[in-house]
Amino acid sequence: MQILIEGCDDRAVEVAARLCLEGHDLLLSGAWADRRAGIDAALHRLAQPFARLSDHPLPIQGQYQVAADVKHAAEGFDLHLQFGAERPGAQLQPGPLPLQLCSPAWLPFCHLTQPTPEAEALLSAAGFLLCTAREMQSADALCAAVADIPEGGRDLALSALLRSLRDQGIGLGARLLARDRARVCLPDETPEGLVSLRVLPSWIDYNGHMTESRYLAACSEVTDAVLRRAGFDLDYVAGGYSYYTVETHLRHLRESKSGQEILGETRVLGVDARRLHLLTILSVEGEAVATLEQMLLHVDMAAGRACAAPESLLRALRAMAAAASGVARPDWLGRGVRSLAPRPG
Repeated sequence: MQILIEGCDDRAVEVAARLCLEGHDLLLSGAWADRRAGIDAALHRLAQPFARLSDHPLPIQGQYQVAADVKHAAEGFDLHLQFGAERPGAQLQPGPLPLQLCSPAWLPFCHLTQPTPEAEALLSAAGFLLCTAREMQSADALCAAVADIPEGGRDLALSALLRSLRDQGIGLGARLLARDRARVCLPDETPEGLVSLRVLPSWIDYNGHMTESRYLAACSEVTDAVLRRAGFDLDYVAGGYSYYTVETHLRHLRESKSGQEILGETRVLGVDARRLHLLTILSVEGEAVATLEQMLLHVDMAAGRACAAPESLLRALRAMAAAASGVARPDWLGRGVRSLAPRPG
């Protein structure tokens, strides 16, 4: 999406930075000529707190350019925002339609005081989350709660509060959660069939590395990709059948840090009419960081019990098992957690 922004103040800088982080290209009016350093600093400062609000990776960052004359360029842009000292937020053109923003303005929440279907569609496409006036009051209260924190940590603290609300689906967090659920985002796959994932800021815990539950979630992304290849995709699940996990053994081998690429591989160790035995390996820079051994059971979801999978789809899984049979099996397969009991002898 291409967005034109006229006028420049501190709110406009934060809005522009967020729009770039969401992958939009911006044309900025001449008033921005002396604010390039400000927007670059905002992009650097806000990348981590903004990314923490979602379980999806940020898109490729959009670009911005400053033009002295934007009158003719406005016709080629999808959205036109105007900022000015006399306005409490921004205005949409044509209109003008008043747009109430949060403070800080990098937060995606906004309230359109004179809504129209066209304006709502444009703002939603640009990544704004349309809220009620009461929800905006809640946003102001959250912002006030972190106002005394020094600037370096204020944005991170605010994103942590919103992330907690998002995970619970409460208040403003429900808006963030609904946006994530509306996005269809399948992981990338390499030509070799590996699944590529990026460690997101929201996956990092208080120890500064990827938290343990995210390894299971990452492995699930990889196993889902294998099931899709075999034909057990969302259309199949919509028909009332699926594979349920009945047993897991997850090993944490090394740390993973924010921004690192994880490559995942799932091997089919065994398959029969109802059961599926899988091994998933997550690697960073060629080193295994986690492994997951699973037993899955094919289930009739309406009946709530196990049943045989279709022979036409089982053939694909058997072919995968045959391909993996030539790979040496690790000696730790099938083992549980090691005991602290003294070894005999």
